[in-house]
Amino acid sequence: PWQAYVVCADHPARILRSGGRKAGWIYYAFRDKLKALKAMLENPGRWGYVNAQDYGAVTTPGEMAQLKDFVYAEAAEGRRVSVDIEDAPDGKKRKMLIVGFGWGEYKKRRWPGGARSVVLYHPEVDQSPARIKPILRDLKQILEDPKVKKVFQYGSSDVEAIHEELGFTVRGYDYDSMYAVYLWRSHLRTYGLDSLVGFFHMEFADYKQMCKEWMADLTKAPLELLVPYNAGDCDVTKRLEQQTDGKISHALLQVYIHCGFTLRAMERRGPILDRDAVTKLRGVIV
Repeated sequence: PWQAYVVCADHPARILRSGGRKAGWIYYAFRDKLKALKAMLENPGRWGYVNAQDYGAVTTPGEMAQLKDFVYAEAAEGRRVSVDIEDAPDGKKRKMLIVGFGWGEYKKRRWPGGARSVVLYHPEVDQSPARIKPILRDLKQILEDPKVKKVFQYGSSDVEAIHEELGFTVRGYDYDSMYAVYLWRSHLRTYGLDSLVGFFHMEFADYKQMCKEWMADLTKAPLELLVPYNAGDCDVTKRLEQQTDGKISHALLQVYIHCGFTLRAMERRGPILDRDAVTKLRGVIV
């Protein structure tokens, strides 16, 4: 009834008795929650922090051309962009609603970053080829260019969806925030983006609830909510990359990224069963 967020933190005495900064994980968790509290107070209201960020929709070829130039400028500086998608059912298939990009880096403990959501087949925007074709051309160039390094959250899912729904082969995907946080903080019980927000970026609060009532079909979600929802995903993914990069084995991360596609396929299809061999084996075992 108070329309307020609650940040639950350890009592400061616990941190002090544990050695302050030397306390390790509990110290940094306490510090991050204080930062989140400060951000919430500075940006009041539900989703106040998210709505105050540099987010926006890309709906015209001109805006897409500007975004492409910006993404390539980031790549030229050796920085990754984060990528996140939103899609929806379309009969027996699925259609791509949004492909979002995020950027930024920590400077003196502040985050001058942002995100843009490229809107494709959402009913609130023009569906004509005159608008969509040039946007798809620039989008394809960014996603398929290996020189544009990309970070995803559980990228095997998004990369496969992009290929199936748009026909683009994503290249340059060399970082994954979910696997990276696991390698960095392997004691956590879950690594979904909403959980990682609760662990490391509580200032984003419950932005994952923005489109909760339309999750079965995001074409029904208004863009005024779907865009910050998607941009928030891009933003958090990029921040997690910045927090973990340099603290984990990049070579081991590549193993997780590549294995992710195989494991995802195994989960969908299950093992291939040689029934003749199983029948013979049963005879031997019995």
